[in-house]
Amino acid sequence: MISEVHPLLGWHAHGTVGFDHERARAMHSVPEDFALEVAFALGRKGDVSQRLKDTCEIDQ
Repeated sequence: MISEVHPLLGWHAHGTVGFDHERARAMHSVPEDFALEVAFALGRKGDVSQRLKDTCEIDQ
């Protein structure tokens, strides 16, 4: 599911629950007394041909 966060500026969000909680905690220095429940990607839709090569390989 992709949601429009701010339609006038073209921002979109995509939520997920399938992420590595401990890796996210370590990467972002989240204290142990905080619960990590959900993650989301925030960005603008763009031209698929401009995506990073690594991202394209993951999708295939």
